[in-house]
Amino acid sequence: MLRKARESKAAEKADVLLSLYKRWDEAEGSLKGQVLLDVRQQIARDAVVHLGGHDLLLKFLEFLEAEGQGDLREWVLSEGLRELFSSPERGEAAREWLVDLEVAKLQESMSFTAGQTFQGPGFKAYLDSFESIHSQSRLLGGYFSEMAKQDPSGAVKGFLATKPAKVDFTAMKYVMAAVPAGSDFVSISAMVPPDSQALAKTSRRALLGAWAASAPQEAGDYILGNTKLVHADQLGPVVEQWMQIDATAAAAWVQGLAPGDHRDIAMASQSKQLAAGDPAQAWPVAMAVADKKRREEAMHEVHRLWMKTDPKTADAAWKEMRGEKK
Repeated sequence: MLRKARESKAAEKADVLLSLYKRWDEAEGSLKGQVLLDVRQQIARDAVVHLGGHDLLLKFLEFLEAEGQGDLREWVLSEGLRELFSSPERGEAAREWLVDLEVAKLQESMSFTAGQTFQGPGFKAYLDSFESIHSQSRLLGGYFSEMAKQDPSGAVKGFLATKPAKVDFTAMKYVMAAVPAGSDFVSISAMVPPDSQALAKTSRRALLGAWAASAPQEAGDYILGNTKLVHADQLGPVVEQWMQIDATAAAAWVQGLAPGDHRDIAMASQSKQLAAGDPAQAWPVAMAVADKKRREEAMHEVHRLWMKTDPKTADAAWKEMRGEKK
């Protein structure tokens, strides 16, 4: 009886998949524009509702990839599965299905969303039920990044305490990126090892990005004051972000920096941001970088962007810099 029930359910799911394909083909043949996009979205949503927690959902994902619908496929793997894993009726069964999923890359992708939506006790036991350390890492990242929105310090501590010994710190960046404005960024950064450890540096970069989104000068000042913990090149992304928020304030701060690595890195980042809108203004900033290698890299970047909008002036500036005739 059990076998017949399973076969019947499998046949039912197969019929659902075929009906989704049919609806897709009908829409492709009769609809256009936004109406077509909306119908595709609804078909994808129905696929999650009716096939979620079953291996035929993987077939639908393969179908989307073959149709060139990468964005819609990503929606299924993120927002679509969020609805599935959050479902009081089907969430637990879907999480159990995920543990047994044999397609490693898909299990890893889905594990992040499963972590984001996990509620209640039993997370550690669920984490330990995965054989893949990569899926465990993604599950950790999803779970504690969601916690970080409300309790960032607790999320970082929880990540460190819960992480299995064989799982590295790769997913910590997701937790750090979710830290909200107004958090104790200094204390949270102190929980992370020095930047001499590559994955620690990546995690801190994500934290500094979250910090710079609301208080870029505080983030920049922190980097300047903690040179044993934070590498100078972490300043670059902070300045780039600050330039997008308040270019005048960022430029004034950069100009006030003492000569050295931090100033050179900040000026190179400043010139890069300026070049996107005004290469002529970015050019002297790039030329003022003291370190030869960084200066050449900054000038090449500005010149590259300048050539797209005003090649004649860009070429003349380049030749003048090299002491050549215009």
